[in-house]
Amino acid sequence: MRLIPLLILLAACSNGSSDDKADTDDTVFVDTDSADTDVVDTDEPSCPGGAEHAVYTTKGCVLGTATDDGEAFLGIPYAKPPVGDRRWKRPESISPWSDPLTASDPGPVCPQTNGTPTGTLDPLDGDEDCLRLNVLRPAGASGLPILFFIHGGGNVDGAGSEDLYLDNPGLAKNAILVTHNYRLGPLGFLAHPKLSLEDPEGVSGNQGLRDSILALKFIRDNAAAFGGDPDKILLFGESAGSIDACALWLSPETQGWFAGVIGESGPCTSLRTPLKGVLNSGESFGQRFATEASCDTETDVLACLRTRTVHDILRYLPGRQGPIGDGEDYGPVIDGKVLPKSAKNAAADGDVPNVPMLLTVNADEASLFIPADSIADDGAYRTALRVYALLYRATVNQLHDAWDPVDYGDDANAAFRAFNTDALFVCPTRQWLNLIAPHAPAYGMVFARPLLGSEPLGAMHGAELPYVFGTITPFAAAEDLTLSTTLQAAWTSMSSGTPSIAGVATWPTIDAGWVQIGADASVSTIDDLQAEKCALLRM
Repeated sequence: MRLIPLLILLAACSNGSSDDKADTDDTVFVDTDSADTDVVDTDEPSCPGGAEHAVYTTKGCVLGTATDDGEAFLGIPYAKPPVGDRRWKRPESISPWSDPLTASDPGPVCPQTNGTPTGTLDPLDGDEDCLRLNVLRPAGASGLPILFFIHGGGNVDGAGSEDLYLDNPGLAKNAILVTHNYRLGPLGFLAHPKLSLEDPEGVSGNQGLRDSILALKFIRDNAAAFGGDPDKILLFGESAGSIDACALWLSPETQGWFAGVIGESGPCTSLRTPLKGVLNSGESFGQRFATEASCDTETDVLACLRTRTVHDILRYLPGRQGPIGDGEDYGPVIDGKVLPKSAKNAAADGDVPNVPMLLTVNADEASLFIPADSIADDGAYRTALRVYALLYRATVNQLHDAWDPVDYGDDANAAFRAFNTDALFVCPTRQWLNLIAPHAPAYGMVFARPLLGSEPLGAMHGAELPYVFGTITPFAAAEDLTLSTTLQAAWTSMSSGTPSIAGVATWPTIDAGWVQIGADASVSTIDDLQAEKCALLRM
């Protein structure tokens, strides 16, 4: 195990080729036109006798490898390659394979720009044929909870194969851990009127979200085969993956699929972009994208777009990782199908599932995105607050007094970071949990332990991940190793619908308080989180 710096972790691991890849896996997969054919047609379908680390799935035999504590099945394809005419279409379930599938390598990541600044697209990582999932389980797995993870990265980078998640994670010692890749950026979330016209339901823009749905379906169908309990599935995600998990929590297509949801550092209130509309809609953005690609004047816009290279597709309107910085936002759209309503409208109408939800925030989220020297003095701080004052219908003095540099060591930059942490993460999360509390069990947690090796940034965005996955360095202090074990058990407990955590008798619902992980790694509860400050931010 090793600790990966978070600034690198939230970008993708380099793996695979950036060239377009045709669907040429005929020697491995059996292509069939029958949608009902899910298993290889044999009298007694099974893996070869004597095969080690073998699981027979609805698609065929999968051969994994041994890990320190169990087995890993890496790079299992769950969808046909989304290349050629399949680019921008909803994913198609992979055809069964006839020969055993060797699942010892996670395969390529989905195309992305490796976290490089906007406009600088090299090095380019990934391959369009990237829809793979990874399953890790302990030895002798049977009837265990299943923890299904959606990775973060602004929906423009990252992968389920990062070492942070798969490098001998402690989280897989007492549960089945599943990670996966989903299409990113414009390949995963581009909407366009012509794409909507060719879709059987007349929608577009949620390709990446549908990838996650198909991966989740594969796991549900094969839960018992991997030693898991299909009635104890926890859906969890971080950052953009948290927002995507919120979308699946709300989606009618996944109702009854999981027992609980955890979202880390990604407010559900971000689910608000409409598919259709003249301005600020998924389809209007897609039309602008087609213009950038010089395809808007073509008779067949989609044919034109599908001839463009992956490098060009990522270049036209580059995405950005994180909530602050240059670049475009990519993410789910309200299409009336996968997502019938915006998150706020669904909550206001009481149209939310009665499935427990736990959302977490970190105490210093914005330190990852705001450089230490971005705000030089109090004057620059007041200037920066002007746009926020207009947005939140407050005065600059009100915001300045609430997030006063005096309270942050007379450091205007630290105050600005704290303001952004609350404005972008804490307050929207708090608001959402209070909105859904009348309809579903709602829980909150704040994590304040600084990340090992990055203490000046505090408990920054993503700081909790090594603790949750149990991939923190084994040479960490005893309190960090204990905290990691505590959080792993807490996340696993949510697979039964009710979170519990060592150090707190009962995890309070949001109306009664929050669980707090202190800077000293202690576990306690607090009555509320930033109630007075959040009252200033009218959202």
